[in-house]
Amino acid sequence: MMRALFLTTETNDTDSLVRAWDCWNDVPSVRIKFPYQGARSDAAIVAAAKEAKPDVIFYIGAHAGSGLPSIDTFKALRAIAPTIDLVCDAGDQPWHPVIEDYRAHDCFDLQVGLDGHAGAPVDLVTVTPVDPRPFDGPGPERDIACGFSGNFGRRGVRGAIVLPLVDAGLVKVRMRQTVGDGYSDHANFLRRCRVVLNTSFAGSARTHHIKGRVLEAGMAGAALLELTASPIADWFPPESYFTFADVADAPRALAEITPDLAAARAAMFGGIVRERYHPSKIYGEILSALK
Repeated sequence: MMRALFLTTETNDTDSLVRAWDCWNDVPSVRIKFPYQGARSDAAIVAAAKEAKPDVIFYIGAHAGSGLPSIDTFKALRAIAPTIDLVCDAGDQPWHPVIEDYRAHDCFDLQVGLDGHAGAPVDLVTVTPVDPRPFDGPGPERDIACGFSGNFGRRGVRGAIVLPLVDAGLVKVRMRQTVGDGYSDHANFLRRCRVVLNTSFAGSARTHHIKGRVLEAGMAGAALLELTASPIADWFPPESYFTFADVADAPRALAEITPDLAAARAAMFGGIVRERYHPSKIYGEILSALK
């Protein structure tokens, strides 16, 4: 097994990518966090990387921030071990100049988009690896007809879809920043859902991509209700999930999803996620692309 070093921002969303590596590796990863909106810590990062003696380095950063490592730091890391840039929003336009700049300066051996967006300017496009362990074992009663777990702006495109459905009593929401035990609470909520609602907008709302919630819904054994604008058809057969065009169309879609139909598609979708997109398969593909 390889020893991996993860150099990541301090944001919570990066935690799951590290867990997804550790869930199938006997050698625990080493992790270095940095405050991407704080002061740079380039010398400390390089020193810690040398001490870790990794076989591979994964970088998970941000598209802007005063604390992002310098170009020289990336080059120093690449001299220690093969270095891979994991980009969760590679299909979103604000990331494109950053990705191109890193390529122009030979910062990484490989740049990988984890959002399933075929138009991303990276070397490899895949989807987000999800650790199955929080979704395994005896689960709670599936007592939520349709749920959404995650944050959204009340004035943004996601809120414009989710809030009217909540007000209509069609969707139950769990806000990540206000409820309980972090990721395990999020996983348990999804396991209570017969159907998980997803909105595929990228951060800028100018494009659509495959969010980690899509894979999490499959791990949780729930059916997925996804926007038709999503690139999901590039990754899953259409008979394994449900779609809706917009907020006006969502009640129609939900009304047509019977419990039996939801269970059948959930079983198909979850089987594909666990077999085809297990973290070992995704990370294995990434490592193979280095050769």
